[in-house]
Amino acid sequence: MDLVAVINCAGCPTIGAAEKILERVKSVAEFNPDAIHLSFCMSSLCPFRDRYAGVVREYYPGIEVVMGTHTPKDPRAFQLEVKELLCVARRNMTDLIKSRPTNRHLFERGGD
Repeated sequence: MDLVAVINCAGCPTIGAAEKILERVKSVAEFNPDAIHLSFCMSSLCPFRDRYAGVVREYYPGIEVVMGTHTPKDPRAFQLEVKELLCVARRNMTDLIKSRPTNRHLFERGGD
């Protein structure tokens, strides 16, 4: 088995999202791969994964589009971990003055 390339997603859909994903796939398609795997994060988190996969299948019907790169233990746990990383609790001036903790779990339970 040969690994041809790893590419990132095209970002959340805009008018040019289909062109962006096709640009990325084109560079890989020139190596005539049997399949292109959408990354684990795309297959687990991206609400537009079906749209991206459809565009790739339409323009490159001879290339199999595979959702994900591996089988996760628990996709929901992964989603929560990513949310935790991306949704960092922010502190305002009052939080700083009152020395409130930065641990977001304390905020979610209403503690201070």
